[in-house]
Amino acid sequence: MSSKPANSQVNRYKVSWEEYDKDIRILANLIKKGGDDKCRVIYTLSRGGLVIACHLSHLLNIKNIVVDITPLMPYPILVVDDVSDTGKTLKEKVLLWRSPHITTIATLYRKDGTMVEPKYTVKTINKWIVLPWEE
Repeated sequence: MSSKPANSQVNRYKVSWEEYDKDIRILANLIKKGGDDKCRVIYTLSRGGLVIACHLSHLLNIKNIVVDITPLMPYPILVVDDVSDTGKTLKEKVLLWRSPHITTIATLYRKDGTMVEPKYTVKTINKWIVLPWEE
């Protein structure tokens, strides 16, 4: 996620465990419907995407989660993160790496104006997102 806004109490959106559970299942179903559950590896960005990647790995039965991709990884890769905020991190860590094996990008949430539009996302939330495990 990006750095916190100056007045972080005003522009916060707190995601409850119930909302998270519903949203992660929606995301998994979107990925299944799109056929990208056939990926053999989930690549995630540490720390933000770790919980989501683990949960999706169970829901999609993708057993391999990595936080570092080597150019020699010959498997279809599903890139997962919590939020596509500005998109800067995804662009730097994923798109500029240019792996031919990156199949798609999925984020639980996105913000308007992001540089990287994920193929799969559940909601657009234009506030500082606080996930249940972050409190």
